[in-house]
Amino acid sequence: MKFSQIELEQAIQSIPYIQNLSALHFSQEQVSFDITFDFEELDKPIDFNIIIDQAYPLKISDSESIGFYLKDDEYKQFSHVMLNNAICFHNQHCITFHKKLQQDFQAIKQWIVKYVINQEKDEHYEHLITENCTYKETYFSFQFTDVDESFSQNEIGIVTNTFLTKSKYKDKDMYHYLVQSFTHNITQRNCQWSSFYSNKENDLSGIYVFIGKRPSNYDRFSFSNWQEFKSLFNQEMLSEIWKITFSIQQKYIPIFIGYNTKNQNIHWQVAMIDLKDQFFKNTQGIYELCDKKINWVISKNSSYHYFFGRGAFHPNLTDKKVLIIGLGAIGSQVAKTLVRGGCKNITIADYDVKEPENICRSEYNFLPPYTNKTDELAGILWSVSPFVELSSIRHLATEYIKFDLPSVYLNFLSEQFSEFDYIFDCSTDDDLMYLTGKLNLTSTILNLSITNHAKALVCGVSPNHYRFVRHQFDNILENDTLDLYNPIGCWNPTFKASYNDIAIMVQLSLKTINLMIQKNNYQNFTIQYDDNLNLKVERF
Repeated sequence: MKFSQIELEQAIQSIPYIQNLSALHFSQEQVSFDITFDFEELDKPIDFNIIIDQAYPLKISDSESIGFYLKDDEYKQFSHVMLNNAICFHNQHCITFHKKLQQDFQAIKQWIVKYVINQEKDEHYEHLITENCTYKETYFSFQFTDVDESFSQNEIGIVTNTFLTKSKYKDKDMYHYLVQSFTHNITQRNCQWSSFYSNKENDLSGIYVFIGKRPSNYDRFSFSNWQEFKSLFNQEMLSEIWKITFSIQQKYIPIFIGYNTKNQNIHWQVAMIDLKDQFFKNTQGIYELCDKKINWVISKNSSYHYFFGRGAFHPNLTDKKVLIIGLGAIGSQVAKTLVRGGCKNITIADYDVKEPENICRSEYNFLPPYTNKTDELAGILWSVSPFVELSSIRHLATEYIKFDLPSVYLNFLSEQFSEFDYIFDCSTDDDLMYLTGKLNLTSTILNLSITNHAKALVCGVSPNHYRFVRHQFDNILENDTLDLYNPIGCWNPTFKASYNDIAIMVQLSLKTINLMIQKNNYQNFTIQYDDNLNLKVERF
């Protein structure tokens, strides 16, 4: 240990609200002892068993290396108390033993005041604490999202699932499934995934039971034994489950238990059941739940507001139709960032193919070395978000406007482009930039271009994007056109810049664009480094 027994005893004795130090066991691997919290506001003292690991005062895997275990189960009703009666807490970093110990004891005192004395509730703790188990030595996960309609109390039906992939989880295999639909009688409720995912075949059927009430102890811990459902599953429900179970010809069946969270969202908790070892029995039409442990597996509400709950672009961008022209170093990063930012409807356009030398500064992968840019990027974007509706244009649609076309056809192209709310032109094609300025478009065009060595990024916003971009490159910015990268063979030279160089510029430009859209205040801008490598956004 990083402290001695004497240091521990002295530190505890210095804390005025701690009494009755006893049952002290001190070794170099672990220290344990009992203490009592007692201070004026408490109606009665609270007893704890304390366990300190040898890493203390440092943390282990971002968890505290000291555990406070309540000796009385009555406190399980309070927030942050775990199944083993430990209080879940996270404290500040501290490397001094005496200071850290006082800091941790003070955190537990604050927990007592907030939850035991003041009876406060944490509304953001929506879901039950569940022990996730393996089934047949394998982990399972089920991702679900919102559906269009609500569920009735005690409603029972069939849920369909699509196999996504297999991975390693801890030291075992894990099979991942996507929930597709819930069907009761003839009513089918489809999960609100993008069409790429919702059109996939169903691989696994299951049973769903919507009980409404949380299947919990202390309103916090999931049931762990099937007999705890006695008050929630009546004979009629068990009979229906029995019938559906034997209509599904599978080795194992997931059963979805649905309930309303505190914020009135629907959560589905999933358990795996074995047809050869049922969780209830049928004795001449009388159904009885067995004394059997529930094999809960991982289920996750991956609906849009949870999926992007930690951060997304403004709805005035994410809810709009977006076209990205040019999927090279800039365009591929723009596309991936918009999808990670929650954009739901994107079309990507590029007639070019990806080659190995494109990979180092874009979002593509080495395998396959050669492929259509639109095809590979679409796969990458679908793997990022299950909510993006994605289309691709691989032909020369963006080149047609350069031809000497009849006005009728130009009007048709204008109408097609105007279906998009925002057009990100990342093509670095000056001819295209010039001609899009001539079309009568209702879309907002955002042209993104980078100078050689990524010293500056220029964003031109329609209707004057062409004039602004050309003025910056021709008259204002330093752009060394002599020191370009020349690929082997007869190819156009391209600017020199690493993935890091480009990503810094692209991310800041998208942040600036998101703010412009949020405030509905569109301006041309440039991003440049000063002499101290500080980036500056200058608006025009």
